[in-house]
Amino acid sequence: PITADRQRQVAALQLRRSFGLCHRRGGCLLLALGCPTGGNRRVRRLLRRFASIQRSPRCGQHHAGGTVSLTVGEVLKLPGLEGLIVRAGHLHLQRTGRWPYVAENESIAEWIMGGELVFVTGVNHARDEANLLSVIEDGIAMGIAGLVILTGGAFIQRIPQTVIERAEHHGLPLIEQPYLLKMVIVTHAIGTALVHMAQARRTRHDILSQLLTGDYPSLAIAQQRAEHVQLPIDGPRRLVALRLSSVSVLFERHPPTEAERLLQHTRQACQDHLE
Repeated sequence: PITADRQRQVAALQLRRSFGLCHRRGGCLLLALGCPTGGNRRVRRLLRRFASIQRSPRCGQHHAGGTVSLTVGEVLKLPGLEGLIVRAGHLHLQRTGRWPYVAENESIAEWIMGGELVFVTGVNHARDEANLLSVIEDGIAMGIAGLVILTGGAFIQRIPQTVIERAEHHGLPLIEQPYLLKMVIVTHAIGTALVHMAQARRTRHDILSQLLTGDYPSLAIAQQRAEHVQLPIDGPRRLVALRLSSVSVLFERHPPTEAERLLQHTRQACQDHLE
């Protein structure tokens, strides 16, 4: 257990080599929390620099916290969404969705970027079997998290078997939503969960950054905040920083706008894979 007399040692590092923070070959940073050692000015400077970079607005959504997302399986477990039924892709519910998107157009390819949980209502456009198959193909090509089709009412009576089989073949989660389950309830539940996740992640990141640098008001407050977001801080922890290689080559081969888009996409894909 961490005691009060070790408040300034919580973020101390135990390193096999005095300055072995950076592994040049792998481009990674490996730190361990909770094991007190003697002071090291260079270590302290590196930690403060790392923490300041992590808190910098320039890092946007791609710092250690990353873009918040819910897996399809987590969406299905949200309170009030018990009426959602999985029709295909049962083995791929770990796919992550960063936001819900309600499809208003006949085709969705032009209106999505990947990572969406797409909802098809059939209100603005007729959604026959051919159109739903096309939506499945667009979604797979663009990398959506899953597809939710509203059934019942006056629009889509049922999901055609061919659509279910196509989604299953590609491993795309296909969800049926009764039309009586209002979209506002579903989107509100998902949006609220994403906001809560973002707040909890920022709090966890802030706590760990403060512990890394020793810059926290008191151990009691740090422990109280950590308990609130279910973050255990009484044991060893490791922090790994990953650096993408050949970024300069990316900008040499593509125009700046395209290179930046590819860079951010690669970062996000890497982060999603790690999560």
